[in-house]
Amino acid sequence: MYVGCANGKVYGFNSSGAPLATPSLTVGNGSATGGVVDSPIVDGLNGFIYAVSGSNGANAVLVQAKSNLTSPRTATLGAAGIRSIHAPTFNDAYFTSATSTTWLMYVCGYGTAGNQLTLYGSSFNASRQLTTGASANNANINVGTGPADAYTYLTEFKNGATDWLFIGAQISPDVRGLRRIQQVVSLVSRTDSAIPHSGCEEMRLCALDCGARQRRS
Repeated sequence: MYVGCANGKVYGFNSSGAPLATPSLTVGNGSATGGVVDSPIVDGLNGFIYAVSGSNGANAVLVQAKSNLTSPRTATLGAAGIRSIHAPTFNDAYFTSATSTTWLMYVCGYGTAGNQLTLYGSSFNASRQLTTGASANNANINVGTGPADAYTYLTEFKNGATDWLFIGAQISPDVRGLRRIQQVVSLVSRTDSAIPHSGCEEMRLCALDCGARQRRS
């Protein structure tokens, strides 16, 4: 069992309830945005866990570690301390392909300036290890004109040949209509649909095509 905590650590316990030999994994710095606010993701087949935090002191981060909480590898997700970071999700290839260089883990963070909601696609090497450092796969998906958006959990599913990624983001009310963006390397096209929300803000659902390499009409 793994438990993420507000102090920025993930704690591990065996089936008897005793702490693991390495009892904890440091992900964030325990600041207001540096906790682990969502449950760690466990890949029992490959023996990894994944956790995210909005700040490790320098960046928002995604951390991969072995299931015994050793050998951590950290991907950075832009600026630290903007908001808490929510649970990521894998692309379809993570589940269906033995070639780990085709795998991606999608997670949102905030661009290096801290004012743009950014979708990151963290990659893996041939040994199924998370690529460390800043992700080369990223797309600005901020749709408001004010501070960087808060966002919901990411949801992925494949429909036919298209691998879709869905996210909800809270934005300021002066942005309306539909928008698509396109970026190569698996962060490609996007459709927004606005859902009216009471008060001064609006919730917008975003569907991103994670597979196609051309703009859809």
